Amino acid sequence: MGITFGLLKDRGDLESSNIWVIFNDNIREFLSLNKNVFTENIDMLTNLDPYDNKYYYSEEVLELFRICVGLIKDLSDKDLRHLILDFRNKYGLYEHEFDMNDILEFAISLKMICELTIFNKHKILVAIGD
Repeated sequence: MGITFGLLKDRGDLESSNIWVIFNDNIREFLSLNKNVFTENIDMLTNLDPYDNKYYYSEEVLELFRICVGLIKDLSDKDLRHLILDFRNKYGLYEHEFDMNDILEFAISLKMICELTIFNKHKILVAIGD
């Protein structure tokens, strides 16, 4: 089940966001299976309940931001191609269905939403399960 991150005006209005980031099943599964290779502890991402909504406030947003920065750095610095290839082979995926850029784009986009939340105290970051 995919999870969608959004930036809300208030907690009760899930329709208020015009900024969304998709945490798709492939990215989530890859990170879960390979979390030991990343510098930051990414459990906050990989342990999300795909059937529930999670609202993030101050310290949690900062932690997500740090996770994203760490992911971006690791994806840029480490050669994870063999892990990507193993993952694609395991799940029968083609390169256009899943590659390193998918994870990198997700991390950059989520980092951006975290920054917007940090600098705009009237916004709430939410992860919406399917």
